[in-house]
Amino acid sequence: MFGQESTDGTGGPIFNFRAVEMGKGCAFLRAACATPAGVFFVAKDGVYVTTGGPPRCVSDDIAPLFSQDLSLGSSTLSRVNAL
Repeated sequence: MFGQESTDGTGGPIFNFRAVEMGKGCAFLRAACATPAGVFFVAKDGVYVTTGGPPRCVSDDIAPLFSQDLSLGSSTLSRVNAL
């Protein structure tokens, strides 16, 4: 969403928006969070962030959790526990 174009009949804002179809999206209900750094969302294969462009994967450190690989190494577990 960007800017305020006009108001509706009740005085509420009507925002401009454009859809971005990148083949990624929320895998679960309530799996997105908007922050000043961008919109973070959980997809089936990881956690992504977008600022309006192509989403970027930010969950490499915990990738085994999304691949069903339960043989996490101790260094991965340490990084997950630090979150």
